[in-house]
Amino acid sequence: MVNVRIYPLALAKILKHSASFSGIEVAGVLIGKLSGNVIEISDSDTGPQIGTSGHVKLAPTVAPLIAEKIEKQGRGEYIVGWYHSHPGFGCFLSSIDVETQVGLQKMFSQCVALVVDPHDYIMSGRPSDAEVKMFQVQEDKVVSLEYEVLLEKDKLIRNLIDYLERGEEPYSTALDRIRLEVYEWNRKLEEKVNVATEGIEQIREELKSISNILKQDKQPSKV
Repeated sequence: MVNVRIYPLALAKILKHSASFSGIEVAGVLIGKLSGNVIEISDSDTGPQIGTSGHVKLAPTVAPLIAEKIEKQGRGEYIVGWYHSHPGFGCFLSSIDVETQVGLQKMFSQCVALVVDPHDYIMSGRPSDAEVKMFQVQEDKVVSLEYEVLLEKDKLIRNLIDYLERGEEPYSTALDRIRLEVYEWNRKLEEKVNVATEGIEQIREELKSISNILKQDKQPSKV
């Protein structure tokens, strides 16, 4: 049984986002609707965030602003999950990811988590080489969901037309804004590391001076 159906547009945006930041985790939200027992993911979106090689955190305003935008557009859709990347270390939910997923499922019980590892895609250039998995937490256990990429021509074209008609800012512009967020965070982190390093060097010099004084005190006096 197929639990999730994802449109190529949504998957392409997720792959582009994750591949653009091959060394750090990135995240965003999944947009779509519940159709019978199947979650249909028609789009994805993102916003300011802080990412490292092993962790990512969206700004608290991202999801509410995206939800508000969807409602204003009258799309009849809503946030149905979230995605994030695991660059180079496979697709699974970490303990922190599980906490996030449980919290989201309390608000929307069918919420899904998409995890992508873009490493092989980046190396080969073939989107099919990217590892993509979907998860939910059911009865306190992480469950991998079956999914398929929607290939119905009429729905695909309608999906792309709707996207173009919304006139959203180019996705590259959003990525540039996120790059600035990441750069600024890394710059501040580097400054903190430099300050700490200077402090350590200062302590080391002070210890060296104290050690020299103690050595001199221990030397036997000449009569």
